[in-house]
Amino acid sequence: MNADPCVNARVLFAEDNPINQEITLSMLEFLGCRVTVVENGEQAVQSAAQQDFDLVLMDCQMPVMDGFEATREIRRQHAAALAPRQDRLPIIALTADDHEDIKHQCLAAGMDDYLGKPVTPRQLQEVLNKWLQAARCGENHLDQQPVADHDADDDPLQAESLENLRALQKPGGPSLLVKLIDVYFDNSPDLMDKIKQSIETRNGKQLYLAAYTLKSSSATLGAMRVYDLCMKLELLGKYQDTEAARELLDQLTIEYQVACAALSLELDRVVDT
Repeated sequence: MNADPCVNARVLFAEDNPINQEITLSMLEFLGCRVTVVENGEQAVQSAAQQDFDLVLMDCQMPVMDGFEATREIRRQHAAALAPRQDRLPIIALTADDHEDIKHQCLAAGMDDYLGKPVTPRQLQEVLNKWLQAARCGENHLDQQPVADHDADDDPLQAESLENLRALQKPGGPSLLVKLIDVYFDNSPDLMDKIKQSIETRNGKQLYLAAYTLKSSSATLGAMRVYDLCMKLELLGKYQDTEAARELLDQLTIEYQVACAALSLELDRVVDT
């Protein structure tokens, strides 16, 4: 798709999940943003100290330093600066959590708003416009994409999610959908292994982290059955209930295999077109 960018901003984007990193970066570039990508909160703090940004997109769950701690440190540095910013740097949380207290956690850490994963192009544009006070661009090309009918109970992949990805495709460029599916195939088997291992070793923390990551990646590609099961496993890991998680493992394995088969068909369709 070819469209005039609606947002011109310098964005610091902190995200360690490779699939979420690719898709959100594509959305930001599609909207005309100049993006610096980092993989953990420590790198985000360093980049925010070295460069001027108009907005930060901050994943909450990252290695080395999470998004909450990174945000608190960025706010501390800005408050202590000899030449403080004239305006507040907007920091927007990115989270796959949907717990009721997540918004309070974000605000308490010094974040200004939050986006739930998977992020859609429309949601991202709205939050950028809101916090950057960007001028509206007339008709919103992101709102005009056709949304295919789908039945979440029958389809292994949610059609709307795939349409959102296709809408970001640059004319003549390499297929974004193929790249994201390849990244999923490269990373998800290890996450499945970690989920199985964590259940066997009764490691609730590892179960939580692996299920959280697989949940977010699967949702981006529309594998909502895998997403739903990972959400349940994530909560069970949080509460150290690995015995209950064992009962969901076979179901997750089946739904994951079904999703991978459907994604393979999507790859074949792209190659054939």
